[in-house]
Amino acid sequence: MLLRAQVPDDGFFTQTGFKGAFSYEGACDAESTFWLAGLSYAAENGMTANTGASSCQELCGDLTVDTYLYAANGPFVLTCQVFVTTSLWIEAGTTIYSLSASEAVAMGNADAAPALIIEPGATITASGTSSDPITFTSNVANPGTAAGLWGGLIIMGDASVYGGTDEVEGITGYYYGGSDDDDNSGTLSYVRVWHGGAVIGADNEINGITFAGVGSGTTVEYCEVAFNLDDGFEWFGGTVNAKYLSVLFAGDDALDTDLGFTGKIQFAYVMVGSAGNHGTEMDSKWDGTPRSYPQLYSATFIGHMNHVVGSVSTDDTAAAILRFREGTAGEFGNIVVYNSGTAGVKNNDCAASSDDGAGAGAISATQDSSAIGADVLFFSSNNVIYGNGDLFDIDSSCEVSGVWTSSVADGATAVTSDPSLVDMPYDADTDTAYFDPRPSSDSSKLYEDVDDVPSDGFFEQTLYKGAFPHKDFYDPDARRRLASTVGSNGYWLADLSYAAEMGMTESLNGLEVDDTYYNGECDADSCIELCGDLELPTYLYKNDGTSYIITCQVFVSEYLYIEAGVTIYALSAAQAVSLGHPD
Repeated sequence: MLLRAQVPDDGFFTQTGFKGAFSYEGACDAESTFWLAGLSYAAENGMTANTGASSCQELCGDLTVDTYLYAANGPFVLTCQVFVTTSLWIEAGTTIYSLSASEAVAMGNADAAPALIIEPGATITASGTSSDPITFTSNVANPGTAAGLWGGLIIMGDASVYGGTDEVEGITGYYYGGSDDDDNSGTLSYVRVWHGGAVIGADNEINGITFAGVGSGTTVEYCEVAFNLDDGFEWFGGTVNAKYLSVLFAGDDALDTDLGFTGKIQFAYVMVGSAGNHGTEMDSKWDGTPRSYPQLYSATFIGHMNHVVGSVSTDDTAAAILRFREGTAGEFGNIVVYNSGTAGVKNNDCAASSDDGAGAGAISATQDSSAIGADVLFFSSNNVIYGNGDLFDIDSSCEVSGVWTSSVADGATAVTSDPSLVDMPYDADTDTAYFDPRPSSDSSKLYEDVDDVPSDGFFEQTLYKGAFPHKDFYDPDARRRLASTVGSNGYWLADLSYAAEMGMTESLNGLEVDDTYYNGECDADSCIELCGDLELPTYLYKNDGTSYIITCQVFVSEYLYIEAGVTIYALSAAQAVSLGHPD
């Protein structure tokens, strides 16, 4: 908390939260601006800054009416905890900054880290795009790799949870959970949450994004948490599904499930770093239902060969990349663990006390996909664990003789061959200059013995293990129509991640895509492709000179709007054929 003298209360003086003439330099001037910038000789002659921080719209307290945040009206800044009780809509391209708890106090607000909380029954619609993501971050102008600078995003719903209801982690007095597993809390798409995770107290922190009793009617895709002091994503019960999740250098666990979570996750990328905790921490509760049953396929976890847990917010420092405990079941296939310096998988606390029969019941484990079941932990033997650490660390309470033990000779197995990633140092960390986690070619081990994913309408069958296809992959059918879908080479970090934005990995503008079929006005980066059936209302806007190119025959069965000034180019039949389209 900041200590400051009170100024005279006489109508002239303005109470500040700082000493001296100016506040710190932040992205938003929530309290004061650098007023020399528009006044001084020094500013005019380049002796000091000539612009102050931009003005931001403040968000604080209860939002009890439907609220719309438009990018043109922002940026926005959280100056205290914000509670949504109806609906919140956030336009693509919007940035929401946040003060720290001490800064909030300096403004006369409660001593609590600012955060955005969606209450049960309320909704958030945050639909960013690949070109205009929605970003939540600290108000600090240049935070670097700092964590814990503000709270995070908390979404509560009415889906099933162990115990029926529970108090949400990170704040007090707010409860979630119910019986509506189809509950809809809204949409998160192309949403980034950076530099959060403030510690509230012992074993009480704010995760990057918390899903508490959130139902399967909710849409979650293309979301990233970077530099969060606590967990990246945490699920407390609920049934919400998610695709394309990125977690960079969380202080605790990247993907954390507990209290009966039974949702599905596909395409996840995690970097643990030298001092993070686990890539996953999958928990349940032995003494009640629902039993946690996460299904995770197509994920890449990057560890650090000299990993030492440095988390200030964890209750478990057992070193491992993937952590299963407390009787969780689930399915884990097409997984890649790289730079495993401790243990690839740790599984413990599988048996409850002597009265286990009154709870969730016995739990077993298998590496045979035909033995999958509600009370079974399935970890495919086709998963890759590469590094110099142990493959498995399995507690006696979890062992299945000859199937699921730590013994290399008579226990669990995994693929240990080098998966040949493009560029990944053994000590990948927050200061790594550049990385590329894709397999270098389709000759990689990641293209062998790929697991079949559940046939349930959610999971997509891939030809590879891990989160990404190989570097030279090109799929003409994965076109970025209206800049709203994955890039055609499948490297979805390129238009989402902090790493891409900061030059630590390939960005959208630098993608190497086979563009030999372009030889005219368009190239692979400058035009948006149109091909196949347009079955939904489609709008082609002239966005800063954007053009479009027809790469095969396009059939409009609903509605097509083309803005004045738009140019649409087209390939020849021969060029279309070279992309794999009909002649």
